Amino acid sequence: MGVVSKLEAEFDSQIEELGKMELGTDPYVKTVDGTCKLADRLIAIQKNNDEYDLKLRQMEEEKLKREEEALQNKKRNRIEWAKVIVPTVGAATMGVVTMIWEKFDTMTLTSGKAAFRDILSFRNK
Repeated sequence: MGVVSKLEAEFDSQIEELGKMELGTDPYVKTVDGTCKLADRLIAIQKNNDEYDLKLRQMEEEKLKREEEALQNKKRNRIEWAKVIVPTVGAATMGVVTMIWEKFDTMTLTSGKAAFRDILSFRNK
């Protein structure tokens, strides 16, 4: 049995005792005073519990928010890296392809392209 449940049981028993006592007597006044103190303690405990629950919820929400921000930052960083890496790799790949293309003595000049078109047009006729 917890402290709160013991206090609640004591509060209930004192309320029952108050119902049996005569109004205005000295024991009645003392019992009312004790009952009020118990009620104040119960209210303070409930208030502290509520504040604790609220702080705990706020801490959990802040933790989730920080985790979400960290995930967003990771995504943003990956995108930034991709903006740099993809064009660099593309340029390097095109450089290698161009070197290989020129190794096979392919004509890439304007006159070579014109000759290549003439050859293709001859085949199509």
